[in-house]
Amino acid sequence: MGVVLSATSCLDWAAALTSRTVPDLVRAAETVWQKGRTKDAPIFLPYVNGIRSPHDMPKARGLMLGLDLETDPDMLGWSVLEGVAFHITDSFAAQRNAGIDVAHLQLIGGGSRSHLWGEMIATMNDLPMYLPVGREVGASLGAARLAHVASGHSNPLKILCSKPRYEKKIIPNPAMAPLLKERYQRFQNAFELTRHIL
Repeated sequence: MGVVLSATSCLDWAAALTSRTVPDLVRAAETVWQKGRTKDAPIFLPYVNGIRSPHDMPKARGLMLGLDLETDPDMLGWSVLEGVAFHITDSFAAQRNAGIDVAHLQLIGGGSRSHLWGEMIATMNDLPMYLPVGREVGASLGAARLAHVASGHSNPLKILCSKPRYEKKIIPNPAMAPLLKERYQRFQNAFELTRHIL
């Protein structure tokens, strides 16, 4: 598990900045992908509220790199989704490097409403992404489970170790992989070159 402080918050910020709703901005990002405009989108380091996993830089701030006169709100939507997907990939890589191996991913929270976002994350990590029932409130449900166990009114193993039911599966997209891998390298380079000033 990695901690991404501003995943959906980044999308909320971009939607407010572009005077769009979040669903409209996500649809616009999907259009950027469909029309082949992604390679010219800016690279976004999504640390608008600091970084916990994997760099532990709570005072870091975000960066949008590669803006030009052709950059439009649709491209910013793509960049935000992609930047958060890359941040999650960094966290997942740190886990893999620590010897933690998994067979699939799960996506919970507000961002799980976006198929494109799940597809980006699944593609970057080359693993299927499962979307559990109740995923939009997954973090709250987890906290409620912990509180229920702490109250002493239930069997901890039954509550905490039960597998979630899945209602959707997103598989990695081989057509998206080359573009994302190339842009992820740019993302990593941008972070390394700017980490001392973020």
